[in-house]
Amino acid sequence: MENRHKNILIGGLLVVVFIMAVGFAGFSQRLTITDGTQITNEWNVGFSAAEANITCSGDDTTKCGEVKTTIDSANGTTKALTLNTKLFSPSDVVTYTITVKNFGNVAAKIAADGIQMTPTNADSVISYSQSGLTAGSTTVAAGGTVEFTVTVTFNNVAGTIDNSKLNNGLTMYIDWEQA
Repeated sequence: MENRHKNILIGGLLVVVFIMAVGFAGFSQRLTITDGTQITNEWNVGFSAAEANITCSGDDTTKCGEVKTTIDSANGTTKALTLNTKLFSPSDVVTYTITVKNFGNVAAKIAADGIQMTPTNADSVISYSQSGLTAGSTTVAAGGTVEFTVTVTFNNVAGTIDNSKLNNGLTMYIDWEQA
């Protein structure tokens, strides 16, 4: 009878070991979790349009000056706008309304020191000012636009004006960062 108990005990232990081996094999399978989510960011902010409104001291705006704009869209996150204006009389003014468009899918903000206006002739009687943009806070939503103005003014000066001081151009850069 003792042999029979030993055989039953050994058989029972073999069944338990077999069940444990099957259970271990079942739970040791590799668990693979997949997710189909993709994140795609497109960064592309730049000047999209420039329109000039001319106010002259005389009635004929064609005699006020030459107005040329160039929009450079190939500078990555820094886009360049070049304004070439030639005014003829004191108090002549040209105001450009400029549109910046966010062609990407990420909101953008002007960097803290992100507005640079560089005149070609610092000694000119023609000056430039900008309104509508604030470094560090102006934002443009993904797909959105923001407008601002650049005003070009022939400053009133006394006396004779040297011709070298009549011409001036402006290159403007805006550095954008993620909002």
